[in-house]
Amino acid sequence: MHAGVFEVNTDDYVYKKKGLDFSFHHQLGYTQVYGMGYKDKNTKAELLYFYNNSEYRNAYTQEKYDGTDGLNFRFNHDFNNQNIPTVFGAYSYIDEKNQPYKNYWELGLSYKINQGKNHLGVKFGQSQLNNDYVLMTEKINGNNNKTTSFLSLDTDINYKRLTLSPFVQYIWNPDNYYRSTGKAFNSNVIVGLVTQIKLY
Repeated sequence: MHAGVFEVNTDDYVYKKKGLDFSFHHQLGYTQVYGMGYKDKNTKAELLYFYNNSEYRNAYTQEKYDGTDGLNFRFNHDFNNQNIPTVFGAYSYIDEKNQPYKNYWELGLSYKINQGKNHLGVKFGQSQLNNDYVLMTEKINGNNNKTTSFLSLDTDINYKRLTLSPFVQYIWNPDNYYRSTGKAFNSNVIVGLVTQIKLY
């Protein structure tokens, strides 16, 4: 079990602060987090509850609100068998109609390859917008997708201290909330590469 309290500085994005700033005069609220989990040799599971007392504004209705809370659950189970994949998943829920997203979930499999040094993963998931943000994206660009689905494939390629992790993700019915200034589209493909270098 664990708990934590974190200062929220949502104006950092507005003022585009540079460098390190450890002052507390600009804090806009606090987020409280309480977690309970379970762990053994093969299984990890954790349930988190959070509460944020910061004041926000609904981007569509301009309504001010505070006191946002929600839940997050995640787990993974490793069968310790080269031929059976690790199973993992996550679920998040925000109990606030003014927030952009209502819930999110994903479920996936991870196969060990090359004596467990690498993996090949696949996962499927969905996210759902709250009603006001569906109306907002529909008004801006004609996109009225409330539920977005995705299928993602990823793997690792290791060479000495270098690890390359290419991935490809296919998205159905993008909600377009973060891209609400362009045209509506019904599908999208994202291709990426994560690079890691061990220094010691």
